[in-house]
Amino acid sequence: MSQIIYAIYRANHQIDFFIEKNGIYHAVNLTDLTDDQHPLKIVIPGEWVVFHDLSIPNMSSAKRNKAIAYQLEDQLIHEIEQYHIVQFYQEKTNILVATIEKVLFEQILKNIPDKLVAIQIIPETLLLPVEDDKTTVLIDNDRILLREAKFAMSAQYDDLQELVRDKEIITMGVGQQNAIACLEQYFLSTLASTDEKINLLTGAYKPKYIVNNKNRYISVALLSIVSIFLLFVLTSIIETIYLAAKNHRLNTEIEANYYELFPSATSLVAPEARVKRLLGQGENDTDSVFLNLLYAISQTAKTHQQVTIENMRFENNAMTLTVNAQNANQIDDFTKDFTHAGMHAVEQSSTLFNGQLKSIIVLKR
Repeated sequence: MSQIIYAIYRANHQIDFFIEKNGIYHAVNLTDLTDDQHPLKIVIPGEWVVFHDLSIPNMSSAKRNKAIAYQLEDQLIHEIEQYHIVQFYQEKTNILVATIEKVLFEQILKNIPDKLVAIQIIPETLLLPVEDDKTTVLIDNDRILLREAKFAMSAQYDDLQELVRDKEIITMGVGQQNAIACLEQYFLSTLASTDEKINLLTGAYKPKYIVNNKNRYISVALLSIVSIFLLFVLTSIIETIYLAAKNHRLNTEIEANYYELFPSATSLVAPEARVKRLLGQGENDTDSVFLNLLYAISQTAKTHQQVTIENMRFENNAMTLTVNAQNANQIDDFTKDFTHAGMHAVEQSSTLFNGQLKSIIVLKR
């Protein structure tokens, strides 16, 4: 993930950005950032967020939302629809709810530069330490920040005595020297260690998913792996279909040749054994016409692969071949090789079919 950027959002809508290095938070110029979509954590003024400690029993989410809206109506200046409402935690029958005007909250989000993605927004009041039954007070010049277990607020210093009357307080302060810098460092270091579940970015404002360069590379790599796998599967399927079609064609040719050799057969039974027996009938006769013709055909076919033999029929000591070629020259060369081998080859007919020349050749010894 890209380096986290921290920001302090001022009451005048000025934003100061920082990066952490060796435990110290240094101001950063966004033009110096090389990556896009840096995650951003923001501290906003405590006076913009009002906390309400409501008494609501445990109930379903839908009913609880209605109960919260009902109780808040009398505590808000404007109509409830004008507020972004965040539920922080519920303890028994008490729930801490924060409200911030939607116009103000959306202005904060609008002012965030494009190369940053807000993942956490917290009011400064929630960054104060808290102890049970005690009130933490941070004095910042003429204003104060207060934090209790079930309450947090920002107020003027003049109201301090009234707000902490009869309460046990823990006072925090920053010295006059470098006061602002010390306060910023405190807020930023506390923000960095605060659970992201403590966040004003909820509901419609929930943080966006950050796609950084590393994630892009991982996504591209995964996509490539998936693509290669799918290509392999698709290739296997196509190959299987092709082989199945080729096997069907070969079986059809075997069946056709079988019935040519055994015209009286009514079904395809043990073709290999029957052909072996047929060939075996002349194995003791070296002058077997059939075997000599078959041998001559096999030798000639090897040297003329551009000529394909469609079928053969042996009858009356002659082999009738039906062959296909692209042109007449290939048929002539095919026929002449039989003549050179001492055979008598005659081309009986030729026809042009589907761009192929189909010829019938009668071959004798």
